[in-house]
Parts: sequence; structure tokens; C-alpha cells
Amino acid sequence: MLAAGIAAGLALISAALVLRPPTTPTSTGGEAAPAPGISLPDLADPSTTRTLDALRGQPVVVNLFASWCLPCRRELPVLQAASIANPDVAFLGIDHQDSRRAGLQMLREAGVTYPAAHDPNGMTAAAYRARGMPTTILITRHGTVAATHLGELTQPQLDTLIQDARNR
Repeated sequence: MLAAGIAAGLALISAALVLRPPTTPTSTGGEAAPAPGISLPDLADPSTTRTLDALRGQPVVVNLFASWCLPCRRELPVLQAASIANPDVAFLGIDHQDSRRAGLQMLREAGVTYPAAHDPNGMTAAAYRARGMPTTILITRHGTVAATHLGELTQPQLDTLIQDARNR
């Protein structure tokens, strides 16, 4: 009897966590939170550095992914389509705690053409307090975090987040 009650309680807590909206604004009405800096080697060419500072002046979609993450694989075509449909928005993939070879293969298979950086130590996820993969961070043209989305994105969700980042 007690075990059944505990199991039911855990099921309710799990359902509440799963049903919680994954997109969260990062400020509470005052000043927007500044985006932590990113400076990482390019995934394909380690002699090139990818920085967030180089993308200032336009909204930026930063997507943390890994080849071992199935939801990451499924959402890459959504991100690629959005990068083509929104030429005024910069896209930057961050291959999180992954091998360079596996990350490159995943992007090739998905047809991703926007730039990606290699973060084998997970510094970006730590800086942005990402709690899982995939995590997508929307940054305004002013360099502040507009929203963070944990989990796989749909095209309508991404479109809404991009529009929100444009309007800030």
C-alpha cells in the first residue's frame, strides 16, 4: 500500500516536470541578462575560433547538441530550415562533450550549413546553466539572453522564439 502511494506520488512529480513549459525567459521584467561570452574552436576547422562577440548586432540562435542525443538529431532539420528562412538571424551550433568526428558526421547527415563550434569540456552548457540536451538559447541583437529552451524544438516554437528575440 505504501509502495503504491509512493509510486503514485513520484508519477505525479514526474508528470509535473515533463509538462512544465521548457521555454523560459531569462529576466523578470528588469534588465535582461547579458549572454555569457562564447569563444570556441570551429567544429570543422580548429584553427578558426567562433565567438559570440562576432555575431553582435543581430539575433543569435545558439544550439547545444551532441551526437549521442536523439532529440538533438531530430531537431537539426528544424534549425537548418530556420537558418535559411531567417537570413537576418545568426545560428551557431555548439557540439557539447562530443568527439569532433561524431559531431561533424551528425551535422553532415542532417544537412546543416550554419557554423558550429566544438566544446568537448561543456563550458558553454555550464555558462548558460543548460540542464540537458538539446538546449537552445536565443540572444538579442543587444547581446542579452531572450530565452532558453530545454528539449527538442518544433518549427512553430522556434519561429516564436526568433520573433521574440527580434523584438527585444
